[in-house]
Amino acid sequence: MEFFQSRPTGDVISRLDDVYKIRNAISGATLTILLDGFMAIMGGITLFCESRYLFLITLAPLAAYLIIVFAFNKMIEKKNHELMQSQAKVTAYLVECLTGIETIKSYTAESNVKGNIERKFIEFVKGIFNLGFVNNIQNSLKLTVKAVFGIVILWIGTVQVLDGKIPVGLLLTFNALLVYFLTPIENIVSFQATFQSAKVAAKRLEEITGTPLEKEIGEGEKDKLQPMSLEGDIEFQDASFRYGARKETLRNISLTIKSGSKIALVGKSGSGKTTLAKLLMNFYPLESGRILIDGVNIGDIALDSLRSHIAYVSQDDFLFNDTLLENLRFANPAAKYEEIIEACKKARIHDYITSLPRRL
Repeated sequence: MEFFQSRPTGDVISRLDDVYKIRNAISGATLTILLDGFMAIMGGITLFCESRYLFLITLAPLAAYLIIVFAFNKMIEKKNHELMQSQAKVTAYLVECLTGIETIKSYTAESNVKGNIERKFIEFVKGIFNLGFVNNIQNSLKLTVKAVFGIVILWIGTVQVLDGKIPVGLLLTFNALLVYFLTPIENIVSFQATFQSAKVAAKRLEEITGTPLEKEIGEGEKDKLQPMSLEGDIEFQDASFRYGARKETLRNISLTIKSGSKIALVGKSGSGKTTLAKLLMNFYPLESGRILIDGVNIGDIALDSLRSHIAYVSQDDFLFNDTLLENLRFANPAAKYEEIIEACKKARIHDYITSLPRRL
């Protein structure tokens, strides 16, 4: 829960959407390395057999390519990270706007929201431009290296021909075959931009995949208690809690709720009433203290078992995009139709449901 509490929904969606960058990099790398790598090796062997001297000179642009790649490596990674962050901000804000569209309209805040979207989108476009600018500079340098060394090799080869060291036919053949060595290497080097994008995407995605699952955090979940029912007093003993790095929401709270009693927690907004209910569900770990049910620490009870015995109604209502019947059956898919009708009557919503065109 802490992971989702500290990140906007749009940010999580954006990180998951980055998977396609990793997919493209993997598929592209496989083809590029296999095809262009094979072509470069075969081209290099052929050139080496034609003229060792000219081939050694041909290795100079390869070294220049590597220098250019390492020189721009950190910068491209930084620009990719900035671009993905700005994209995540746009996605997160759009999701918030769509979720809160009723609030936006009720306060006639459309113009302000539109301005915010435009500003965030401009930052996103700037990120695209900055990354493209860096990539263009790198590509220009690589093209310059290719052109300059092409002329250098041709000039040195011409000198070799004039000195009678190699025949003119060999020079022409070498120059014609040179493209089958340099172009594949250039293609492999040019893959750097895609690789850096995938690298940043993988780091962002790792924050999701690397976050331990709730049941992984609670070690030995299978060995914990799985009571058939939960009865007895509920006790909070010196419980302290905070959300993330914020100030303490609860500090050394101690209270006892007697079994079978009905209570109401009253207090100002933000005083921790809802937090107590969430802690009882073991959504978050306590900073200190403990919570007991019938003398048993809730940390010793399996999460599924604990939550299945507690009826928790959140203050934030949520319905899945499905029928009312499926939403009502969500907590207990095996519930019979008659049981659902009876529950609706007890909740005093049955008359309202029957007045709807499609009912359940």
